Amino acid sequence: MKKYLKKYTITALVVLLVLLGIRINIYTDRAYLAECLDNESFKISVRNENTIAMITDYRSALSLWDWQEGEVVKLNVGKELSDIEDFVEISDIAYSEDGKYLFITYLCENGCALDVWDMEAEKVADYWSFAGDMLILDIYGGKVLLSVDEGKDEHTLYIYDSAEKSLAAREKSTSFYTSGSFINEKSVLVNKYDATDKTNNLTVIDV
Repeated sequence: MKKYLKKYTITALVVLLVLLGIRINIYTDRAYLAECLDNESFKISVRNENTIAMITDYRSALSLWDWQEGEVVKLNVGKELSDIEDFVEISDIAYSEDGKYLFITYLCENGCALDVWDMEAEKVADYWSFAGDMLILDIYGGKVLLSVDEGKDEHTLYIYDSAEKSLAAREKSTSFYTSGSFINEKSVLVNKYDATDKTNNLTVIDV
């Protein structure tokens, strides 16, 4: 049963990538997909229809797969990636819109962290750590909208600018920032969930 499930999962992934306009050499690349799918933590993020970033090795490493050249580069925590204190797992990945940077979030025992990987320089360009849980809400150009839950009543909305290598807190709230999206480069729309009243509130915030 597992054998057939893996086969159909790989086929579905290949079909999805083809629908996205990504051509895949099934015969040379399917073996690597199968290896990644051996664990439940497999996740992909596509960059410019060229390099596919994948969380692999049970969320302990990243694999950058250049499907056109058939090359795979593995990035390990504490080696190519930052040495994360009290590291638990890689929690999320996302590319900047121009594909120059890969944003990597980590879950730690006492908080979370953010790595900014420079695709051209092939190294970590910036690093930030937080005392709480982090969520990437949206990306606009080279800017990232982040929410960090630092405690029961301490929730902060951040904007990270990859061009300036800067992080700025835009708002603090007792409500959770559960989702958000850039309207344009100057404004974001966020949903704030009040756990006490159990209500959702949409708010436009100038950034």
